[in-house]
Amino acid sequence: MCGKSLPHRGGRCPVVERLYLIQRARHKLNERWPGYGDVVTDDDFLSRVGKMWPRIGRTPLPSAVFAGLDPALDDRLIRDGRDKDVPLCHAVAAVPTIDQREFYELYLLDPDDARHWAALPRWKRVIRKGDPDDIQIWKFFTMQRLNMEQAASEISPAWSMASQGAQLPQMFGAIDRLSPAGVRKLCSVMSSYGSTLQDGRPVGDVVTKPWLVKATIGDPHVTQSQ
Repeated sequence: MCGKSLPHRGGRCPVVERLYLIQRARHKLNERWPGYGDVVTDDDFLSRVGKMWPRIGRTPLPSAVFAGLDPALDDRLIRDGRDKDVPLCHAVAAVPTIDQREFYELYLLDPDDARHWAALPRWKRVIRKGDPDDIQIWKFFTMQRLNMEQAASEISPAWSMASQGAQLPQMFGAIDRLSPAGVRKLCSVMSSYGSTLQDGRPVGDVVTKPWLVKATIGDPHVTQSQ
């Protein structure tokens, strides 16, 4: 295989020897960290591990192993001992770079909640759990959204002041039922939604309540464009 004359020095083809060491390293690494040996692509590292096992030396940075992983998270993953957690690193690497740190923090607490969070447009994320505040915030948002859509329409009839006045108790009744934390969440939702509109970015699904959205993100994850 190596193109050298037989017999080989030491009795084994160096190419065959290297392939054997790489295979041995993948097997040993997978035994210690399930799946990790299969995702490492640094053959020099693998060859060295195969030869020196159980001594490993310095392993590749997580961002060099998992495509798409933000290098800014390397130190944190290593410090937490999660740099060889294959499902976690694949999950983090699959979300947009800007979201990876927060997704990681959520994933450590509850992977399903992290996937749900990542599946939503940013303006929906803080009301994803459907608690009493979230329900009132969604009511307010829906009324305000419909008002904005009517105002932007070129064919909608004029909206009488009496009808607008009739809606105000509903809108501010929703606010009145919010906790102080809920008021802050409402401000976050409306500000983020407004910025998304102003920047001309897609707002995503404005009809489905965020707590009813089922995360379609698995391993590997696929997130919405946000």
